[in-house]
Amino acid sequence: MKKYKIVIFSSLIALSIVACTTGSNAQKEIKVASSSDTEKVDGKALHKESCSKCHDSSVYTKADRKIKSLDSLEKRVRGCDANIGSNLEPEELKAISTFLNNEYYKF
Repeated sequence: MKKYKIVIFSSLIALSIVACTTGSNAQKEIKVASSSDTEKVDGKALHKESCSKCHDSSVYTKADRKIKSLDSLEKRVRGCDANIGSNLEPEELKAISTFLNNEYYKF
């Protein structure tokens, strides 16, 4: 019975990863123009496009969350990006981390 649980759990993880990678290039287009000549990356939109496909905001608000610092948040965002293969640019990853910190973590 234990082997069946492991197989089912592994299958669910694999399906989640496949589901999260669908449309992974769409986030490359989510940028908004700022008042200057440079572009400002919209962390909230990138989060919605990338992160929300795999989980909802409850992972950020649960009492026993694992993220305890801004550094660990940034590492987790980079890890998620690597896991789903979205290949976001460093400034896009930073924008997601900044959005999550401002919205949920407040480090």
